[in-house]
Amino acid sequence: AAAAAAAAAAAAKKPADASAKVGERGGPAPVKPATSNAYMLVYRKLHGGNVHTVDEALVPAAVKAHIDEENEKFDKLKAEWEEERKWLNMTVYHTGPAKPLKVHEDRTVAELTQMAFGLFSEIMEGEGVPIERVRLRWFDALKNACLAPLDNGSSGSNPTTMDTKLKDLPEEMVRRPLKFEVKEEGGEFEDYLANGLPLSIMVYDADKQEFGEPLPLSVDPDATVGQLREAVATRAKLDLERTSIVWYPGAEAFGGVVPLEDPAVTLKSLKIGDVSSTLHVEDKLPSEPSKLSEYFEGLSNMITINFNDPRTAADAGAQPRTPTTVDAGVAAMVKGMHADELALNGEKKYVQVDQRKPLGELKDQIAAEIGMAPSEFKLRRGAGGQEYKDLGMAVALHGLEEGHTIHIKLGTPMEVGEWQFNLKYCPELDGDVSALGPFVLNEAMSIPDVKAVLHAQFGESHGVPSPERMRLRTAQSTGVMTRVKLGSVMTDDSIIAEVFGAKIADGKMIAIQITSGPEVFTSEHMLLRARHWSPVSKVLGDVEEIGVLRTGNFSDLGAALAPSVNEKRLAKPLEGAGGAVEPLGEATVEDVYAVKPFAYLLKDLANLPTLKWEPQPKAETKLSNWGRLKDGDLIVYKDNREPEDITPEMADKLAAEQLQTTIAHEEAGFQIFSPQQQKEREEARKIENEQLKKEQEEKVKMIHAAAMERANEGTEAPATITSELPPPAPSSS
Repeated sequence: AAAAAAAAAAAAKKPADASAKVGERGGPAPVKPATSNAYMLVYRKLHGGNVHTVDEALVPAAVKAHIDEENEKFDKLKAEWEEERKWLNMTVYHTGPAKPLKVHEDRTVAELTQMAFGLFSEIMEGEGVPIERVRLRWFDALKNACLAPLDNGSSGSNPTTMDTKLKDLPEEMVRRPLKFEVKEEGGEFEDYLANGLPLSIMVYDADKQEFGEPLPLSVDPDATVGQLREAVATRAKLDLERTSIVWYPGAEAFGGVVPLEDPAVTLKSLKIGDVSSTLHVEDKLPSEPSKLSEYFEGLSNMITINFNDPRTAADAGAQPRTPTTVDAGVAAMVKGMHADELALNGEKKYVQVDQRKPLGELKDQIAAEIGMAPSEFKLRRGAGGQEYKDLGMAVALHGLEEGHTIHIKLGTPMEVGEWQFNLKYCPELDGDVSALGPFVLNEAMSIPDVKAVLHAQFGESHGVPSPERMRLRTAQSTGVMTRVKLGSVMTDDSIIAEVFGAKIADGKMIAIQITSGPEVFTSEHMLLRARHWSPVSKVLGDVEEIGVLRTGNFSDLGAALAPSVNEKRLAKPLEGAGGAVEPLGEATVEDVYAVKPFAYLLKDLANLPTLKWEPQPKAETKLSNWGRLKDGDLIVYKDNREPEDITPEMADKLAAEQLQTTIAHEEAGFQIFSPQQQKEREEARKIENEQLKKEQEEKVKMIHAAAMERANEGTEAPATITSELPPPAPSSS
């Protein structure tokens, strides 16, 4: 400090150039504020000859006064620090949580015992323990083991008594926690082995399913299990033959639950004290089952499950909260978000459960925690997740692990086999749907029973049809609230479990349709989409659905379509060249014509008359052979008594197509002909083609003439072309 002051004084004597500015050559250096970034050079005195003194007269008085003031502050702080070092911050253990204690090092062991006893005076008084029956011992909190007593009776390498001051205790021990040892009334404290293995004994009460207070015990590190059992029986006051010891390190990696049964095994070989110094004791005979082992197995399988309290959600939701804004600050926003979460789901709580136990036990624990009956709430994976229904299955098999959260929802819980479906009512095909809400059904219910239940529940309120006119379909959401994508039909000879199979789950959608008449739809049926075509009115009807047998024939399809044909038949009489005729009567199966067109042909109504209405399949033709019909296919049908309006252009097109079909022959087989045979066949084919062409041209002229005559006369009666065309030639398809 003197050298620094001298340097400062020398610098002060040097005149400065008043005209020079800061930063310029010859000007004063800029003054920077002091920081913590500095270097200190420390000198060590070797001998008295190399120390240079500085005359204190050279040090300015102001600098010297400042240094003296700093030295005075330093001496004061050093004295306070020295005094603070004399105070020891100790931790004292007894029943309940540990308590801190600050004591001066000049205090004696007796005074420390008195002060520590005062911390637990209420507990000691409740236990009926006077201060004469306690002593303090150093304590290893990590291993739960009591070490040497503070008053060792002036024995050992560090003899201490009750009059020993704390500053005279071993420094490495002073930093350790303390624990009270309580002796029995009229008894003696445990004999402490200076080089012994400190252990903690905990006796398990199977009736209360709890442990007593830890009992300290010191044994020879080279002792055997048999010697340990004798010491434990004496310390715990148990019969030797009923003393069962279990060592539980706390993890499967260290061996899990280890019963100490072999009396010849040494404690060193078991590594007792390296991992854990706590031994658990049970009062039982060797032939009796161990409740203690069951307890630890359950402890190793114990997990914590979080859940919400729905009652607090109802309480919080009853009080409206003013929404917070960004201006209110982050803390207020977080508090508001917490309030929203509380109002939505309720207060967060947790319980501990053995993951091997059935889910019903977890639900019982939650019910006891929130004060509700188990039948008043549901367990779910999340706020919108699946419901846990099988209360008899283990908690672990439900996928619940340590720290997982389940959602509690008020309401009647579902049982195993029950599923919650979203119902949609579809009054019109491909039209808007109305939501009927969630509805619980059992997977073992037959589809007719489901129809009866749905009609009873929603018949009057939503107009759901009667069971005989109801068709149930699986469905999927389209993203539009009023639209669904219809799936397969839920057949009347099946149950819900068969319809959905392994994909059954809560939240699946069922659509309800109304049929035009009574229907029994089984797995032998297929659902076709059909549209009615009226040649006279030029109207292509909306899509409708019909059910037919997969193994049925073409006449069955006509019978299914006949009611719709009669419903849509013309009310006014047809007009022809000969004048008005009688109105159309009831259509028969033979009057119903059907085709399976390509979808693009239906975009233009002009294509409808040119579809392959002729020839129709035979009545006994199987539907699987005609057009390879399957579920969802579209067909167009009509009343063949309504004549098609064929224009001359259409007639030419039909004739050309028919001519092309007639000329195109298909060989019956593959045969190699000789050159002479080929020449003869070619001449015969030319003669045959010329003859067919002449006949076809004559018929085309007749059709064309009839069409022109009708057009010239201005009549509106359409020309009926059915049997005028010759039958088509066989086709390869």
